Amino acid sequence: MINSQSQLRKIYQERQRTALWEYYRCYLKEYAQKLFVLGSAEGLLSAWITIQRITRQVTIKGDHLPNAVAWNFINPFVPSTQKMTLGTVLAKYYPADITPTLKIPKSIYDNCVNSVLNGQASAISAQGKTLFWVLFFVTAFFLGKSIYQEYRKEQQDTGFIRGSRLLTTKEVALSTSKKKAILHIGPVRIPTELESRHILVYGASGSGKSTLLAQMLHSINAYVTKTKEPRPYVLIDVKPEFIGKFYKDGDIIFCPFDKRGVAWTPFNDINDMTDYDSFARSLFSFKGKDPFWEEAAARILGDILKALQLQDKATLENLRSTLHMDVDELRCTLAVLPLEQFKSNSLLDSPDNTIQSILATLNVNTAVFDYLTSDPNESFSFRKYIQGEYRRPDGTIPNLYILSPANKSDLMTPLITLATNIMMTATLSLPPDPKRRIYFFLDELGNMNKIQMLPDLITKGRSYGASIIAMSQDSGRIKEKYGPEVTQSMTNNFSTFLSLRINEAVSATDIAKNFGEGEFRETHVSSQTTKNEGPTTTYSQDRKTYPVVTPSELLNLPQFHGFLKMTEYGICPITVPNVHYPDRVPNFVPVPEQTIAKQPEPIKTKRDDFIAHFRKNKKEE
Repeated sequence: MINSQSQLRKIYQERQRTALWEYYRCYLKEYAQKLFVLGSAEGLLSAWITIQRITRQVTIKGDHLPNAVAWNFINPFVPSTQKMTLGTVLAKYYPADITPTLKIPKSIYDNCVNSVLNGQASAISAQGKTLFWVLFFVTAFFLGKSIYQEYRKEQQDTGFIRGSRLLTTKEVALSTSKKKAILHIGPVRIPTELESRHILVYGASGSGKSTLLAQMLHSINAYVTKTKEPRPYVLIDVKPEFIGKFYKDGDIIFCPFDKRGVAWTPFNDINDMTDYDSFARSLFSFKGKDPFWEEAAARILGDILKALQLQDKATLENLRSTLHMDVDELRCTLAVLPLEQFKSNSLLDSPDNTIQSILATLNVNTAVFDYLTSDPNESFSFRKYIQGEYRRPDGTIPNLYILSPANKSDLMTPLITLATNIMMTATLSLPPDPKRRIYFFLDELGNMNKIQMLPDLITKGRSYGASIIAMSQDSGRIKEKYGPEVTQSMTNNFSTFLSLRINEAVSATDIAKNFGEGEFRETHVSSQTTKNEGPTTTYSQDRKTYPVVTPSELLNLPQFHGFLKMTEYGICPITVPNVHYPDRVPNFVPVPEQTIAKQPEPIKTKRDDFIAHFRKNKKEE
């Protein structure tokens, strides 16, 4: 059973080798038949021209020879020794005793005709033969060339009719070779106009995904170094493993657990009323069956951000202390909000076990705020970064590395989602400019929380110069977060689609469908022998549909091998070069470790004393 187009191609090649002599014999027979017909026609044409020329020649007596005599002279089918009748026309040129009925050999007959025409007949006959052979060889050449091309076409025919088909790597590489490109996958260049139509890469751990990502980062950095053109990238470095290879002076690192990380607070990027709630929602994954708890926690967090900014208390210290308040303190803090903006008002009046569960959900998802640092002299903003306000002296925009150490991933995941949402929203707020380029490298997209703005940026980002390079180990985790319909819509909007080895069967089936199917013509050759007619060969054809790639092929791909689909350029097998880059700086420089015993005593304020006194009185009551 044929499962895929790559297998179909092998079968076609085997059938061609088996039937090669049969094809050759058929085309040779066709060539001989056509050449015989055309050669005969050319022979008749040459003979007619020669006869006309001979009959127009003047004889030694001033008259002309008839067509019959001229034909007898040039007739190639009569042997030179065969006796021919002299005839009345030639007899009159000889003495009276030579009768017309005299039988003479063909060679003597030709000499008689030639002497009557003063030797012109032989010259004309020779020219006629030359004309015939010239026409014959020219016809033989062009006829042979035509039939050979048909034969070669038959040899190379894959049977493809319509739909998707698997091309060779060389064919796709050749079609992109003259296009302007910065990124490439092996020998295949990715034209710059396809960058903003996004790139999606699937591949299991160890399949070559990280190797490809490193090569893309290297290509971008090399291009920017050479041209000084601002083409920054935002990289979610989940291990981290890439910053050590490509970090340059001036690049920005965001990670509260790395010494080199910039200081940041959520208030640095709030500049619209919608930001409070959208920022708050970005910190929650909404994975559970009941989204109420996270929805409620997000409402409270949004109100906390509003209240602190309204009271001019928008600092990390105040945010952290507010997040750890009990219900009564929190209600008192949020009471300053206008009623129409106090969205969590009713939630704070919920039964005690309900509100405690909501606050627990809030504390879990905002735990990373305890590790953020603020610096009045260094106020980084993701929004300003996207707007291009951070520049190197040469005018280029530094790259942004968002690090997520493996042992801190649970803490970093909500923060990464928030930062990514902020930047994607800021990108869609820029003036449209397709020539602009901002790369978003989303490594291990399936392990990240749902990014609310990702579907919008995929469908609309082209006009704003956004280029998304998303990578994931499988499709199942993405579907789990975004839903099947949204996931398929996003996948359809990636113009460059690459699958390396997949380890999970369901995902392999799902990913293989994205390469499509093609309709092919199958030719079957059968031979049989009959008593009356001898051996005969029968040809039959039918149409069948085959997938370009099968799930089993994706499950069994060697390391660095995969299938590439590029809009407008086709589908081909691809090999990622096994090229690696050395580390030049540390991938991670941790902040000093702290335990509860090592932390300095907190500075008590009058407010803390008041709250302690209030709690003591309440207990006594």
